[in-house]
Amino acid sequence: ARFLLSKVNPSITHNSYQSQDGSAAVFTDDVSFQVFTDHLRKLVVQGNS
Repeated sequence: ARFLLSKVNPSITHNSYQSQDGSAAVFTDDVSFQVFTDHLRKLVVQGNS
């Protein structure tokens, strides 16, 4: 699960990054579940080496 600890304002985008009220845009990076599980499998197989 992901928890966002900031108020999300959909009116703030990469096009309107310079906000007037002093709030900052929150950038997130999402990957598909398939990419996540593939990466997790790779890390598990790799082990601690």
